[in-house]
Amino acid sequence: MILLTIASLMITELLYEGGELAAVAAMHGQGIHFYPHQFAAWTVGTGLLSAGIGADALMLISRVGYWTHVTTVLAFGNFLPYGKHFHIITGLPTVFFQRLPPVGQLSKLDIENSEKFGTAKLTDLSWKEMLDTYSCTECGRCQTHCPTYVTGKPLSHRS
Repeated sequence: MILLTIASLMITELLYEGGELAAVAAMHGQGIHFYPHQFAAWTVGTGLLSAGIGADALMLISRVGYWTHVTTVLAFGNFLPYGKHFHIITGLPTVFFQRLPPVGQLSKLDIENSEKFGTAKLTDLSWKEMLDTYSCTECGRCQTHCPTYVTGKPLSHRS
């Protein structure tokens, strides 16, 4: 689904940009001006213009491409919190709010006065720990620093 959404976004963007370039060129009765930063859109626009499509139809193609693109972006934005790609949104705040002590430094536990140790329920996590959880991509790069994994026993934070 993600790949189809990305492909849809790319195609609709090209139809929007290429259709608009071709429509403007058709209205003025000239060829499409080449912009190096719009090479793909120029290619699509040149193809549309050479197909003999009228200026009004080219503008319609451009508008349909634009609104399909916008609708796809909004639909994908609604899907993101339910998929594993949510880390795209939560990654930046996670880095901004990261802890500043040295990597691997553990917090001190107050064993004598504390009622709980660790996390038993989801509600035991702080807002930062929840953000870190949503930002995890489960790539496994952090497991070499995990105390449970380094022991050599069959313990893993990913299971």
